[in-house]
Amino acid sequence: MKFFRPSKRYTTLAIYACAVLAIAMLVIAAAMNLSTVLSWFDSLWRIITPVLFGFVFAYILNPLVRVFERLLRKLHSHGIRRLLSIFLTFFVVVAVVVLFIFVIVPLLVGDSQALGERLRIFIADGLNWVTTFVKGLGFEITSDTIQSMLEQYWNRIVSYLSAFGAGLVTFSYQFIIAAALSGAFIYHKEHIRACLRQGLVALFPPKVCVYTEKVASYANAAFGNYLVGKIFESIIVGTLNTIFYYVFGIPYPMLISIIMTVTDLIPVVGPWIGGIPCALLICTSDPWRVIVFVLVSLAIQQLDANFIGPKVIGDAVGLNGMWIIISIAIGGGLFGIPGMLLSAPVFSTFYMLIRDFANNRLQAKGHPTDTKLYKDLFASRAPHKAHRMRFPFLHHKKKQDAPSDDSEE
Repeated sequence: MKFFRPSKRYTTLAIYACAVLAIAMLVIAAAMNLSTVLSWFDSLWRIITPVLFGFVFAYILNPLVRVFERLLRKLHSHGIRRLLSIFLTFFVVVAVVVLFIFVIVPLLVGDSQALGERLRIFIADGLNWVTTFVKGLGFEITSDTIQSMLEQYWNRIVSYLSAFGAGLVTFSYQFIIAAALSGAFIYHKEHIRACLRQGLVALFPPKVCVYTEKVASYANAAFGNYLVGKIFESIIVGTLNTIFYYVFGIPYPMLISIIMTVTDLIPVVGPWIGGIPCALLICTSDPWRVIVFVLVSLAIQQLDANFIGPKVIGDAVGLNGMWIIISIAIGGGLFGIPGMLLSAPVFSTFYMLIRDFANNRLQAKGHPTDTKLYKDLFASRAPHKAHRMRFPFLHHKKKQDAPSDDSEE
């Protein structure tokens, strides 16, 4: 009597077929109950948001912790040195926040109130001008009609501000939890890194692990150097902006400086994004001061581009201006302001991976990896001797198309 012996090949195919069928059924069920699935994901996102924020805060604060650890290297106990470094880091951050709240915020509120009074007068004058202009065209419109229209939009703004206040309370709670988690993540960062590598080795083959390590190293080089350096650079530029705006009598100096400092986080186009609305705000008070504002801002940006940026950040992203602008356009179009802020390091990571892939393919074919050698590679003139030696496929060109190298000599 022969016993049934299932084939391993057909068993594997049956398992794959069942898995595909199960996934298809899950997708169909999710599509039929989309609102329930989205609410579930929203609840899950609210739960894991403090953990994600904690990782982000730990990643941003980790360079400052390393600085304090180097300063406290005479302490022999690693745990005490790490705890003191974390404490000093949080002390510096809290001191900066307190300085911002008690020194900068009152100045910012004063500038905002002055701007609000000026805008109220500006809008009233504009309404009178619009009313006069429309009456000249033969239509009847009063300022009360325009005012009622503006009040409708103002009610919408108030509702948006109320929703923003409720969201701010939730964010404050998440911020406190994330700050506590970030200290724990920094203290146990070697153990967390080892656990991630252990899980990676357990799940994937060695080639995938090595490639993942390379991607992580490139991302860390792009994000770590760029984000921390860019924040420090923006603080320096914001301090210079505040000093010179007060010295040269720019209207609303603290408000303008805050706007310029925040937009300076966006590479290349950030000063223009912040400078245009700031110039319009200055026009509401003193149009002639716009010229002074433009000259002072251009001088500070030149100082930043030629001295502060290279010293603080250096070539952290490894991209020229063209690629940075392209990455900002794509990131801003997809994800708005956060996409513009993070587009350069993300694009730099992909750029380095694609560059390594292309260089490996070129080396496998026996071609050089220097980009400069490819500028005139397929030009109409005869290729250079070095090109003829390294690119034998270029000998399809005839000698009469261009003079040879020997005749040029």
